[in-house]
Amino acid sequence: MLPARLKRLPAHHIGDGAVVLEANTPRARLLGLAGLDEDALPPRHALLLRPCRSVHTFGMRFDLTLIFLGPDGRFVLIEISVPPARIRGSLVATAVLEMPTRDAPLFIELSERIPPALPAAA
Repeated sequence: MLPARLKRLPAHHIGDGAVVLEANTPRARLLGLAGLDEDALPPRHALLLRPCRSVHTFGMRFDLTLIFLGPDGRFVLIEISVPPARIRGSLVATAVLEMPTRDAPLFIELSERIPPALPAAA
């Protein structure tokens, strides 16, 4: 079950049971997954921060994998197992997909299915 602050975000199903939650407000992008336990985010879920070129992992309780996406929606950089209290970024990225490292292989495989602009949630 999703934490209350993530339930309000648009959810996009991109295949193979993968769900992308879109952090569509400045507050949602600022908080990201900070302060949550790893098991608070169900398997096969990731958080999309758009627009975004850099992220911090201050307040994180687990390592993250970060997929930086370019304007065409394709990945430009992948950072695996980024520990808490770090800053990561890419000058060419326009969005960042963040997830627990356990789900990294799935989202790396599916990252090309994330369109540059996600359709409105159903």
